Amino acid sequence: MKLKKDTKFNAVILQRFVPRYRVAVFKMITNNDCFDCKVIHGENLPGLKAKNSEDLSGLKAIKLKSRKIRFFQRELVWHVGLLRELINNNPSVIVCEAESHFLGYSVAIFYKFFLNRNVKLIQWCFFSLPGVNTERSFVHYLVKKIARSQFNGFISYAAYGKKILQSMGVKDRVISVATNVCDTNYFLSKDAANGYSNGQIRERLNLGENFIVSYIGTVDFNKNPGLMLSIANKMRDRNVTFLIVGDGKDLKKLQDICAYESLNNVSFAGRVSNIEDYYRVSDVVVIPGRGGIVISESMCFGTPVVVFQADGVELDLITNNKSGILLSRGGVDDFVGAIQKLELSPELCTTMGFESKRVIEDKYNTEHMASMVIKAIQEVKHEI
Repeated sequence: MKLKKDTKFNAVILQRFVPRYRVAVFKMITNNDCFDCKVIHGENLPGLKAKNSEDLSGLKAIKLKSRKIRFFQRELVWHVGLLRELINNNPSVIVCEAESHFLGYSVAIFYKFFLNRNVKLIQWCFFSLPGVNTERSFVHYLVKKIARSQFNGFISYAAYGKKILQSMGVKDRVISVATNVCDTNYFLSKDAANGYSNGQIRERLNLGENFIVSYIGTVDFNKNPGLMLSIANKMRDRNVTFLIVGDGKDLKKLQDICAYESLNNVSFAGRVSNIEDYYRVSDVVVIPGRGGIVISESMCFGTPVVVFQADGVELDLITNNKSGILLSRGGVDDFVGAIQKLELSPELCTTMGFESKRVIEDKYNTEHMASMVIKAIQEVKHEI
């Protein structure tokens, strides 16, 4: 189908918050030349980990007051005045980003059903994670199925999500994949601007000459950081340092376990402002649980990643044994084997690093992600 690129129309993206890693892609989408677009998001709320970026300059956005609503065991975010903003903007397309913004896309469905039958809705999220049944109950399944039937198009964060939608009977032509990555331009520029050698950075961080295996990110149960300690315990006799970079509710628990088990090969950096230094000195970054943004961040610095099941983007970003290692099983011994393979073959580690960075530079980056979203919005607007 030939897109009518010369036809201007109005689109809005509904988002709970605009985190720092998402700002660049939203800027590209809202400043495109094909249609007018704004992001409608909420304000920061106490007690929630998700926050708006401190710098939203250059982003076409509307910020609304937010409220927390307790719904059974979940805490949902309500944007005050969202329906009024939709009426005022009269969009041709509404993109509902992130399934966690349930109340936001519920308002969008209400707007379509009762106020503007011509508006097109797009749902943009993971849809499913590898190895997980996302339907917590029949009621949950039914609510999601009914809601999904109101959308005209879908944008998946990964090709895995597209396969799940296809298995549900969703037609291929209404599904797009915008592989979810970090602000790749930001991290690539950080790597390019670095004027220090690996050895100099290690010396500044007091890390020595050991092979460095890093966990980078929030230290909480969902990301399974405890597996790093089990791996470290199995590799006590190797010249390997396990580095945990980040903060979170489970950090103290991990530190206590290390002290109790005398894991002297584990170091804790905590929350750091110079995260690029830790990516650069890491020989390998391990993803023991969920969370895919760290994968693309690591690849920007040419650091190989070892991962089992994160959020599905690993299947897009990593070609096994070429730009990283995709494990078929996620046990301690599986991670140990992969780490030892790279530790014993510095050439392979370096080659994987070069390839991982090339994948980001040439294929999966912020520009690609934004362009796929823009294309999906155009296609759903002009579908017959």
